[in-house]
Amino acid sequence: MINLRISKRKLLVGAVFLSLFLFAGLRIHIRVQNTIIGYDLGRLKAQEIELLQQRSLLKMELAKLTTKTHLLLASNQKDDLTNSRNTFARK
Repeated sequence: MINLRISKRKLLVGAVFLSLFLFAGLRIHIRVQNTIIGYDLGRLKAQEIELLQQRSLLKMELAKLTTKTHLLLASNQKDDLTNSRNTFARK
């Protein structure tokens, strides 16, 4: 018969190497995930800047559209359009 009995020392050495290997793999996995998160964060920051610029432009456009002079001008144009429709309908 073959002696399959493993000494306690060999078993301990194998367990230590296995533990170190698993720890190294876990550490590599965590570092890779941190790098991926860093790239995602950079991409999201760029998107945030773009959206803030868009928001600023939209706020300026809204402010322009809601000024008193612009609203009066739009109202006059609407009145002119309504008057021209009424005039056309009468003929």
